[in-house]
Amino acid sequence: MKRPPKSGHTLAILWLCHALATAWLAALIGSSVGMYTHTMGEGVTRFALVFALWLTGVGAHFAFTQAANKGVAPILPGVPRARWIMAAIASALFAYHVFAGVSEIRRTGRLNAIHLDQGQIVYRAIRLMPDHNPYSRTLLLDPIYYITQIKRHFDSGCLRFDIPQPAPGASRAERIEWIGEMIASVKRFWWDLDLTEMRRLMPNVIPGTYCDDARFGFESLGFKYGPVTLVSYVPTVLLWDKPGVFVTQMVYFVAICATLLTLGRVRTGQGRAAALLPLVVALALPHLRENLLEASALDGPPTLFSLLALLLHWQRRPSLSAVSLGLALACKPLPGLLYLPLLLGTPPRNLLICLGTAVTPYLGFVVWDAWGVWNNVVLFALTRGTEATSLAHYLPPAGRAALTGSCAGLILLTLVRAYRRGFGRADQIAYLFSAHLGVLAGAPIMRNNYLVWLSPVLALQCLELWQACRGSQSGSRTGHPLKAAAAPHDRLDGRTDEPV
Repeated sequence: MKRPPKSGHTLAILWLCHALATAWLAALIGSSVGMYTHTMGEGVTRFALVFALWLTGVGAHFAFTQAANKGVAPILPGVPRARWIMAAIASALFAYHVFAGVSEIRRTGRLNAIHLDQGQIVYRAIRLMPDHNPYSRTLLLDPIYYITQIKRHFDSGCLRFDIPQPAPGASRAERIEWIGEMIASVKRFWWDLDLTEMRRLMPNVIPGTYCDDARFGFESLGFKYGPVTLVSYVPTVLLWDKPGVFVTQMVYFVAICATLLTLGRVRTGQGRAAALLPLVVALALPHLRENLLEASALDGPPTLFSLLALLLHWQRRPSLSAVSLGLALACKPLPGLLYLPLLLGTPPRNLLICLGTAVTPYLGFVVWDAWGVWNNVVLFALTRGTEATSLAHYLPPAGRAALTGSCAGLILLTLVRAYRRGFGRADQIAYLFSAHLGVLAGAPIMRNNYLVWLSPVLALQCLELWQACRGSQSGSRTGHPLKAAAAPHDRLDGRTDEPV
């Protein structure tokens, strides 16, 4: 039977959908490449990339949803054997990532050196345990922050080193000689874990309120991530030494991929090509490979436990979801804090389970050195300055406050809207998408390792765009937002009524 010709209004909607889909793909690819080509000193460009990603993602989803509501036919035709094609693409990308990870493990063993300071820090923290608390105020684990503090306070008169310092009026040659001795001590400690050199490097900060800032800086050089992150690397480091760091990175990478695959199946139903879409998108983006498998960013653990919390929430296991979310917070505050709204509408005990799971791993270290934990985990994050990787670095204080307020308002608005719509699965992804990008846009620092938590959310957002494009509407829109029955297209068993 011949289809009736499309009206001008329908064609306009279809053209708009095509344009926004193209813009979303361009923003996705452009931001993925741009984040690695525009790094330090290009915070304005990075903000523009994040904003374009958010604007096109939200715009495309809105256009597809409105088109489906108006009965416009899906703009993407079915593809024969799509599931097999997607499976082949996912397998090829996964094999490429595994090859890159194995190559980095072998390279680390051959060179006896870990790529990136985060992996070096967790390795040294493990090697110094149990004799030394990784959160201690007297431990030097963070070389970058140490150098920053030296530059900041060297001329303040607050620091006294075991290595005799040149007098204020000393010649340039004397200062260069002293700097050379300090660099040699740093190398001996950094590569040989010579604690004698560490004690020589750590300055004595003279008493007085004038030097409080310097005192806090040099008492905050310990481990910055949570105990769950630290402990998870212990077995492989003890078994394989430095390459063990990347063995653990590989484990986290595989676990994140498996969780994304399961999330796709729960969202769309078993045996459908769209179930593989989140995995394909996450593997097509460079973030997991660049940061986990080729560098040693420690954002794999909190990302995995946050995604597991989402999966368990979808599978109607709220208590286990709360435990997983607590473990994510015990790895690192973000991105776990962004997933806390998943506990809305669940029994209050789940919030207590989450908080108890998050706090318990810290208790032993708090007893050991409470001020060290407070300085390294809490105050460091709250008092850290801006960096040229973010827009906030280039703004005056009033501008930073406005930027932070705008991003926080956007996140809150998205959450309220999702709550009012029922906070179904599609609404949860819409909230997480805006929340992640809002945090990155308003943050004082926008490092590339943060893209590890963003990558799975972008992959899930692509699935939601596909769902909307195919006319599969999700989320309950009637009754109490968190107590209403699931809509036909968002059943609690994870299946959908529309073919995808």
